Amino acid sequence: MTRSILCDWAGVAMSAGVFPEGAASTSEDLDMVGKSDSERSPASLDRARKKQLASEEGARTMAQFQTEAVNVRKNMERLRALRLAKEAKAESDAQTAAENAPPAKKKSRKKA
Repeated sequence: MTRSILCDWAGVAMSAGVFPEGAASTSEDLDMVGKSDSERSPASLDRARKKQLASEEGARTMAQFQTEAVNVRKNMERLRALRLAKEAKAESDAQTAAENAPPAKKKSRKKA
């Protein structure tokens, strides 16, 4: 693939914000296409290493976030079930108490 075609493709991908896995994403990366590690500068290698570490850290953070979100949803479901059971028991106790209560006495009026 020639450099001009690669640059044209990268320009389209950059404007769309879409890159396939492992594709060059910056003009600096485009310059490094086809070069071996021995031909790349130490600064370039350092930037690539930092980029890789940031990507891995982002993946770990996202996985941790998703795990915590699942745990929160499970806890919310458990607490909701407890609350509903408590409310149902309270309603049942109130109905039982109302059924077992003696009828209210009528107050007699004094005749004057």
